[in-house]
Amino acid sequence: MNRLLNQARDYANKELRTSAPAFTLNGDYYGTYSGSDNGTFYVHLDNAGHASGSGQSGSFGISFIITGEATSDGLIQMSGSGIAGNARFKGQLDIKTGKLSGTWLAAGIGSGSFAGQHE
Repeated sequence: MNRLLNQARDYANKELRTSAPAFTLNGDYYGTYSGSDNGTFYVHLDNAGHASGSGQSGSFGISFIITGEATSDGLIQMSGSGIAGNARFKGQLDIKTGKLSGTWLAAGIGSGSFAGQHE
């Protein structure tokens, strides 16, 4: 029994050292949003989880700036600001797949959902 337990521990230690590194959240994300407005967005996450980017409204034809923060477990909160006002984006980054999804809300405009992918 001890021999099997030791073999299992040795195997686990080797797997931890040789397996592929976990997906990191930093990098570029591109996607779309829809609902009361629709359009596209781009966000860059730095190593500290700070988000910055821009979006383009398809309904109103205006651009906006995006800033925010992501946590190491994938929660993300961002704000969009431009001449149409402010919007809040709340969502989740899937650490394994690199997919980003959530909801948005903008006073006077409405709400909807967004989805993107790590590039």
